[in-house]
This record gives sequence, structure tokens and C-alpha cells, in this order.
Amino acid sequence: MKKGYAIDKDQFSKKYLNIQYANKSDLNCLDLYLPEGEGPYPLIMLVHGGGFMGGYKDQGSIFGVGKVVSQGYALAAVDYRLSLHCNWPEPVHDVKCAIRYLRANQQKYNIAADNIVLWSSSAGAAIAQAVAATGDKQEYEEYNDISMGYPEESSAIQGLISIYGVADFVSGAAFDNLKPREFYLSVCGPTPADEELYMNQEYVDAVELILGYHLNNIENVIKAAKNSPFALAKGDYPPALFQHGTADPVAPFSDSVNVAVKVNELAGEERVIFEMFEGATHGGHVFWQNENIERGLDFIDGILFGEKRQRMPFPELKIIEISN
Repeated sequence: MKKGYAIDKDQFSKKYLNIQYANKSDLNCLDLYLPEGEGPYPLIMLVHGGGFMGGYKDQGSIFGVGKVVSQGYALAAVDYRLSLHCNWPEPVHDVKCAIRYLRANQQKYNIAADNIVLWSSSAGAAIAQAVAATGDKQEYEEYNDISMGYPEESSAIQGLISIYGVADFVSGAAFDNLKPREFYLSVCGPTPADEELYMNQEYVDAVELILGYHLNNIENVIKAAKNSPFALAKGDYPPALFQHGTADPVAPFSDSVNVAVKVNELAGEERVIFEMFEGATHGGHVFWQNENIERGLDFIDGILFGEKRQRMPFPELKIIEISN
């Protein structure tokens, strides 16, 4: 069982909860929230953060992004395998399978899943960046496990919002000064059943834990660099909005800058928009307040509709406490 705070799902009148999109793990599930009115509804997928160690589809960034449902968007909040039980790029496999599942079942859920935009943060943004960069490309076959299901569907996305994402595993591991391991346990919130297992892990760094090897020799450093979302990004990247705080103590904001510069130079146009938040830290409230949710929807509207759609005032979402 989780602990902390979660979105109150009862406030959404139209929803499908804990949809199993694959069978590799109990975490291969998603919640789908539908707006009022007639569909098919445009679809946003939320990929939560949590240091690859924790975080869940009904916690964290959904407290802000959940408001998009009131604006006529369907929201799929996805869980994926965590680092105690998998290694990179298996969480990428999970998110891609969830995308394929929703496309295969879009008539069932009355969603318009031909065009999907991912909204992601932190470790979830690293996963989403890898999804954006690799899509269905044959040269990145190892990032797309079609044996998980729905191989006839595409896992490519049409847009990405990346909030304080980890793009370079090498710089991330070196820069991250939020140790010891207990910090991750308190912030990322693994289940109590997993907590002792996390404490007994030999890895003290979240990046090494998801990679499954130490960055203590040149061979592993090179391997980590080649598998980082930054290295995967090319000029055919989908339209993306990257936001990052200059005072981020977990993921250096240069990660987002470097992806934007690389993609835009290769594309010969501004494919990635980078917005720097002066003085903002990792997970800062500024990223999830109404003004920035509006900014994200402006970006998404441009991708899906070519112009900003009319909006209603955002509701105040109800959050509940869960103790165990």
C-alpha cells in the first residue's frame, strides 16, 4: 500500500481505474479520466516522477495536471515498473505498451488516441524523452518490447512536455547531491513492503539503481551515456516543451538545455522549446500552479488543434491522505 497523499478519484465522474495494459508487473496499469461532454476526447498521458524508485499515477504531478480533464481532455495516468524490480529501458517498454494499448482500445474508451502528448516530470520525463526519441524506429528496437502486446499499434508520440527531466545519466549521477538513500525513500515513497529491500540495495544513487550497474569505470560510463535520453534525441524529435529550474539540486537544468540545443540544431528549426524557471527547485510548486498548467495546455492545443481552445476556470482538485 502507498502512503502520503493521492488524488481523490471520486471527484471524476467518468473514469476507468487500474486498467491493466500489460502483464509484466502489477504496476502495468493506468487510470483513465474522461471529461464531460461528447467524445472522442483528445488524450494526454501523464508519466509521473519519483527517482525511478517510487511515485504513483495518483500522486504528485497529477495534483496539477489532473485539471486538464475539466478542459475537455482525457487524461491517462500511467504506472510503470520501478527500479527495485527492473532496469533501464524496461520502464520505457511499459509506457510504450500503454500507448499502444490506448490506441488499440480508443473506440472502447471514446478517446482520440491517434495523436498523444506525454506530460512528464523528473524520472518520468527521462522515460518520456526516451519514448519521444525512439518511437517505432527500427534502430531503437531495444526500447520497444512489442511482445508486451498490441504490436500492430504505434508507440510514437506527437508531443512532449518534460518538466525538470533527467536527460544525461552520467551528469545526473555526478550532480545529484541529495543523498543518502533515505532521502529517496522519504520523497519517492516506495511501498512499505519494498522499503527494506531498498535499504539493502548496494546502490546509493537512483541513476545507478535503474541502470543496474555502477558508474565507476569508463566502460559503464560510456554505456550509460549512450543510453541516456540526450544521446537518443535526434532531429526528428516530436514538438516538445522543456521546463527546468535553475536551482534544481537533483537534475541539472543544463540537461534540458542540451537536449533543446541538440534537437533544434539537427532539425534546423525550434522543435524543442526550452523555458528556464529562475530559482526554481526540483518539484517546485511553480510548475504545477494554474498558470503553468495553462501554459502546458497552450502548447498542447497548438500541436493537436493549431490554436488555443476556449477554457473554463480550473477547479480546485481534492487531495486525500493515505496512511498505508
